[in-house]
Amino acid sequence: MSLRAVLTRLISALITLIVWTASAGACLVKDPSGTLNVRNAPNGLVKGDLEQKLQRLLTIARERTGACKHNLVLSYLMQCQQKTVVFGWHRELIEDLALKLREARRGVVTLIGGTRNPDKVVQRFQEDDSIQYFLGNLDCASTSITLTAAHHVVLAEQSWVPSDEDQAIARVWRTGQKHPVSVVKFLLEDSLDERMQAAQDRKRQFTACVLDGEDSPKDA
Repeated sequence: MSLRAVLTRLISALITLIVWTASAGACLVKDPSGTLNVRNAPNGLVKGDLEQKLQRLLTIARERTGACKHNLVLSYLMQCQQKTVVFGWHRELIEDLALKLREARRGVVTLIGGTRNPDKVVQRFQEDDSIQYFLGNLDCASTSITLTAAHHVVLAEQSWVPSDEDQAIARVWRTGQKHPVSVVKFLLEDSLDERMQAAQDRKRQFTACVLDGEDSPKDA
């Protein structure tokens, strides 16, 4: 079975579980991090168990979405000629992309959870012309570092929170940058990516309305 078929089944299972929850009289609430929570669970429905099942399905769907994009992202990166900063969410995707790029004799550094001496990783990317790619995790490499040696950013995966991606891009588009910055974002059609992007768009619209002093959109 293809990864896309597996992903489709996972999303169908998630939707089925959400419908079942609604029919039981409970409701789902998603916090800013994307975590699903159950409210108003009736007697006999174990709230904790249901939340765990929902979150597990969502996690698997997100992992499979990233896996489905792997070959497309890798093919694109192989065509890049300039220094490029790549952000993903899952360690497995980042590590495998780095492995494949190194096998193709491309210079790569990575910054993910547990990376030792992150300052040296950043310094090497900034100063070593033989290092073409910086691969980082949106959760730990999108703040407090400067990556102005590149002016091209690739978002291989996305976050539920728009500011995570804004902060990631700001690692490149900041003081010291001498070139226009280009950004490529990979979204998988008919997948969790589309729902995450829609959630981001609603949050951005809501934030813009608040800052402009306007009424928030009804569907925000």
